[in-house]
Amino acid sequence: MKRIYIIVIVLIVVFQGFTQSKFDPRIIVLSPSKVIKGKRTSKQVSFYEKYNVAVMKNYLLENKDSLLLVISNDDSIPLNHKEHLLNQINFASHLNFENKISQSIASSFQTFLHDKFDIPLVTVDRHISSISKESLKKYANNRGADYIISIDSLTVEKFRKDIIVTPMYSVYYQLEDTLVSIKLFDENSFNKTTLKSDNKSLTVFFRDVETRTEIVKLITNYGDLKSRENIYEQKLLKIERLKVLDSLFVECKDNKLPNTIIEDSILKTKALALHTVMYSKDHNKLLAFFITEEAWEFQGRRDTNDMVTVIYGKKVNDSWEFEYVLYGTIKLDNRNKDLHVKESFIGLASMQFFKEGKLELNKEFWERELFKEYSDSFK
Repeated sequence: MKRIYIIVIVLIVVFQGFTQSKFDPRIIVLSPSKVIKGKRTSKQVSFYEKYNVAVMKNYLLENKDSLLLVISNDDSIPLNHKEHLLNQINFASHLNFENKISQSIASSFQTFLHDKFDIPLVTVDRHISSISKESLKKYANNRGADYIISIDSLTVEKFRKDIIVTPMYSVYYQLEDTLVSIKLFDENSFNKTTLKSDNKSLTVFFRDVETRTEIVKLITNYGDLKSRENIYEQKLLKIERLKVLDSLFVECKDNKLPNTIIEDSILKTKALALHTVMYSKDHNKLLAFFITEEAWEFQGRRDTNDMVTVIYGKKVNDSWEFEYVLYGTIKLDNRNKDLHVKESFIGLASMQFFKEGKLELNKEFWERELFKEYSDSFK
């Protein structure tokens, strides 16, 4: 079942090394083509530049010679990791708001692909991104790259006192001479980094968890056209299933919980707020979705997450037995509550709530799938 996590992203410096041997794959991340800054984001961008970009840039430039020497002479560092790190250091002179983000993106892809390939190499370059296949083809051929990750745009939006950054990507694959634009689906999970200085703090939310995952899948499965198509088909299917659930929730809006469940001590203790109750046709089984808030704190920042609790209930000898499953999801605003519940509902696809690959509900869901793993509890 799907869980949505808040992932804390820092600049991961992965030690890998320099060689003239072949890296596979060799990937280059380009500088963003354009940066779209929303209203009232200048203070946040300046804070990020002062306490993140400038700090990193000054450190790398002041220590460049010694860092390059130490890393180049350290034979314990794997070769591809070393070249990745040398690239990060040499790129320091080009660091600004957008290039710092592209540098961090390159570092994250180096990490993500480490377990997918034997000797992957991801570097960053100040060459400006492009949506022109011919331009990217020429650049890839000149640089001997297998893939070019083009950051077509960076959108910066204000969120409370913080900012949300949304990159849009295209991926060029040199071997097949193919350019794929990565679609931005509804993102409900965020990478984030929090900066603190002079009693001030800034959290930058990166709205690209799914798109980065998409790129990793794309690169990993690029030779298989069917795999590439399936990635998009599943994304589109999910969006259409969310629409089906919209109608379904309207039909269930007047449903109530049995009193025996309402009086449960755990429900009372957790102060769970009922969102939706759905019954089987014979009214002997139910699904109930609750929402509550859970406080969290990270580096001095306090906020709350929406926690979606799902109850699976079955009527046994005129009494209701039930089990709990808990989902966590980042809360950005109250408008997301319905979506959070539906995301949890979509997770039931693995238990065949929907017919496989379709929008049609599975009539056998209540009979065969829902309570299988809880059968002992219901005896």
